[in-house]
Amino acid sequence: MALRFGALEDSSAVARKMRSWPRIAAASPGYLAKAGVPQNPADLASCQVFASPANNGAGLTLRKGSQVASVKVDCRANVSTNEGRIAAAVAGMGIVISTSGSCAQEIADGVLVRVLEEWDLGQVDLHAVYAVGRQAKPAARAFTEFLLAELARLPRHQPRLGKAGSSAVAFGNPGSAPPD
Repeated sequence: MALRFGALEDSSAVARKMRSWPRIAAASPGYLAKAGVPQNPADLASCQVFASPANNGAGLTLRKGSQVASVKVDCRANVSTNEGRIAAAVAGMGIVISTSGSCAQEIADGVLVRVLEEWDLGQVDLHAVYAVGRQAKPAARAFTEFLLAELARLPRHQPRLGKAGSSAVAFGNPGSAPPD
């Protein structure tokens, strides 16, 4: 069994959705004072944006009610870890696209502020993926059920997994969040 964050590629593997986290945009007050606060999704095209490597050069789709806006963003740097992207935003280098829980502490501390709050940037899903062509082993199913129970205990707004700079996963810790 493997855990996968994000959209799954079409395959014959069996997957079970475990949880979803909303994606948000946030920046430091210093960056926003210098570059201006984006007023609509199109403004992101002229901003320095830090998103996952999968979004580098790709478009972001944002929704507000019946409105749908797509904007192409060129990421300033290819930062492979979510913690690195958040740190770049805290340092005033640009806007980070991340999950709400991943930068909840920085937002609570005031070092990052949300932008385009009225727009929905989608979500990041977590799936348990099982080997192709085989039924999941009882141990894998039991581990999946354990993870589901632990994830259900986490608050929806702050789902951190581990601490910045750490690869440890701390289930049951309300301060944990997905990588993206």
